[in-house]
Amino acid sequence: MTDDEYILAEIRPFIVEQLDVEPDEVTMGAHFANDLVASSLDMVEIAMEFENKFMIDISDEEQDGLQTVGDLVRLIKSKQDEKESSAMVLFFMTRGGEKLSRKTSQKPAYKFVMPQKPMMLNPGKKR
Repeated sequence: MTDDEYILAEIRPFIVEQLDVEPDEVTMGAHFANDLVASSLDMVEIAMEFENKFMIDISDEEQDGLQTVGDLVRLIKSKQDEKESSAMVLFFMTRGGEKLSRKTSQKPAYKFVMPQKPMMLNPGKKR
């Protein structure tokens, strides 16, 4: 299952319930206004639901650009990718930086390495 298919499977039940349509009508090419008869209020509620579900922010401009279900799927996927890449950069900046010393007058170089001990997922649990 691709990421797009997974996201579509996750959002389909809410869209079906919100717009009172059949599940097979909610496809990547389905147009919200023309095919699914979604009002602007429906679109606001759909955006709010998926902001909470996927822990992302959808701006008003992005919401206005959503014409099809595929547009929504691609927006959610891009927001998740942004969130994951920024989390990895933050991880390496805060947990993996190891300063290397140089004898030249250049600025110090930094080597990013994975920590030797993995972070504990449950800090309250003793090993």
